Amino acid sequence: MPRIAYRPEDWSNQLYHFLKTVIQQPVILVAQGALSTVALRLAQQAPNHVAGLVLSGPPAWEVMTRASEPSQNQLLWNLFFDTPLGWAFYRYARREAFLRSFSQDKLFAQAKDVDENWLDTLQQGAADVASRHAVFSFLAGFSRQDYGPAIRQLQQPVQVLFGEAASGISKRGKNDSAQKRLQDYLSQLPNAQGTVIPGRNVMPYEEPEAFVRETAAFVQRQPSP
Repeated sequence: MPRIAYRPEDWSNQLYHFLKTVIQQPVILVAQGALSTVALRLAQQAPNHVAGLVLSGPPAWEVMTRASEPSQNQLLWNLFFDTPLGWAFYRYARREAFLRSFSQDKLFAQAKDVDENWLDTLQQGAADVASRHAVFSFLAGFSRQDYGPAIRQLQQPVQVLFGEAASGISKRGKNDSAQKRLQDYLSQLPNAQGTVIPGRNVMPYEEPEAFVRETAAFVQRQPSP
């Protein structure tokens, strides 16, 4: 909640502390969407604490391997997001009408699946306006780095899942098919497998049975710690 620009490393540092002080054993990370960047940084930072990764609908390969310009990110933060204009935009964007429209247009394969439970969860998460700093950090581009080297160096087993109707918000890789997105990752990860399942971009919510089935099968294939 503090008023700063967050990067994936800020989230991975918190998770690393949690793993060391609370979990205290290797884990399998499950990351949804763009939070795959946090999972990658944590696996890179604490390889002995991460036994495997499940990446659900990570960004297209072109997005994940092209860093943004830090000075441009800072300008967006200083001139728009960290201003009264940004505060007003967040109040507008957390309305149910906006959340429903965005979810139907960008996240879900079937508009009917955008239900009250999903919308209530989003609204609860945005209830405190201080939560805008994390959202704006993402929108300003502070998470856009070149993760290619980290991906190619991963030695842990990785499961990659994409929805059949996968799409992107960024122009880069926006029109890539689900199969191409999957193959881009499998061709670069040293120890990976993956599949395409029903859904679009938030399969744990759209198709929980298919998502859990694939994830559970992956977990069961891993050796006991």
